[in-house]
Amino acid sequence: MFLGNRKNLDEKMATLEKENKHLEIEIDKYKKRVAELNQEVNSLKKEQDSYRNNLIECSYCFETIKKDSQFCSNCGRRIVKKAEMITKTERQGRNLFEVEEDKEGLLITAYHGFDETIVVIPSEINGKKVIGIYNKVFMNCRNLEQVVIQEGCQYIGYRTFFRCESLHSVLFPKSMVEVGNEAFWGCVSLEEIIIPSGVKVLGNNIFAHCTKLKSIVLPTELECIPQGAFESSGI
Repeated sequence: MFLGNRKNLDEKMATLEKENKHLEIEIDKYKKRVAELNQEVNSLKKEQDSYRNNLIECSYCFETIKKDSQFCSNCGRRIVKKAEMITKTERQGRNLFEVEEDKEGLLITAYHGFDETIVVIPSEINGKKVIGIYNKVFMNCRNLEQVVIQEGCQYIGYRTFFRCESLHSVLFPKSMVEVGNEAFWGCVSLEEIIIPSGVKVLGNNIFAHCTKLKSIVLPTELECIPQGAFESSGI
């Protein structure tokens, strides 16, 4: 009886030792995999750091792009380098705009650069954040070709870019919430536009008579396409 119990115990011990050895091997594998993953994370962090503060961003999917890239690594589209436009506007000076202040920030109410082809709506003027562009500020600005709106701006008013006939490129910030009625009415050179995901309200007739407009990306959160949004446009 004693010999039988001893034999059973020896067999159980041998089985447990095998299982223990197998577990040790698996633990070693997991440790190696964790080390590999940590190396990958560190590599990605270094790559991410190399992308920061270069002011280059895809206007379609908002992926941050390497400084010298010509195409977006995420969606494959050709990128527009905002840094070049921003530098130009900084040379022009901040006296291009008239502003009014409310409790949330500054609202641009007038523009004095109608001979310029590129305009950047800055995030701040005199240290105060810009939150919007008022009605008709760029109306009939026929030389204007490219607009870059920096982060922080949330609103574009009624007929803000009405009949800007040379306007072909508009880059919105992620902060944009609302674009007013007829904001881009008659921008006959505008061919494509990307509305950021944060936009909740689009005004009536917003892209009416944009005869060359062929492509538009709308946010999935948008609940409705307004009346006359693409009336007599290329869409």
